[in-house]
Amino acid sequence: MLARLRILNHTPQDGCSLQQYHPTLWASVRRIYAQLVIWDNLRNQIFHRNKIDARGSIRKAPNVISWATSLDKLRQAGDKDAGAIIKAWNTESSKHHQIVGAKAQALKNVLGLMPADIFNTYVLPVVSKLGWDRCPWTDDTFSNKRIFLGAMQVWLRGHCEEPGVQYRRG
Repeated sequence: MLARLRILNHTPQDGCSLQQYHPTLWASVRRIYAQLVIWDNLRNQIFHRNKIDARGSIRKAPNVISWATSLDKLRQAGDKDAGAIIKAWNTESSKHHQIVGAKAQALKNVLGLMPADIFNTYVLPVVSKLGWDRCPWTDDTFSNKRIFLGAMQVWLRGHCEEPGVQYRRG
């Protein structure tokens, strides 16, 4: 948005003057206010972004997938304790945006049970393309351990009544 306003400020199109034909737009384009924010570490930058995403009625709190990618970025930067990061987020954020309950379990399952290649090949592209509101999964879906690979075999072994029946992975 700022780039477009800046271009409008300096670029007359088709030889016509924006100042002459659209004086109100010209006046608003010439006044651009911005705030420079410098973070001391990546964790504070991610927290700031998530607070902005959660603010207002238009934006919604970050979903499980965005938190998983954020925690992965922090892990790659050396901040490996996901539990401490989530605890810090919960102390700083409002009650509505805290990671607790089904959302916390879903995040734990995605980080601990989902293979990275499945996440990067299937889940992340679908969520990126469709958006969280229209993708086939919800926080509740990921909070259920039975959807992850290997969970059905474990369940069958524990609930199978037929003696001698063996289930093999894969």
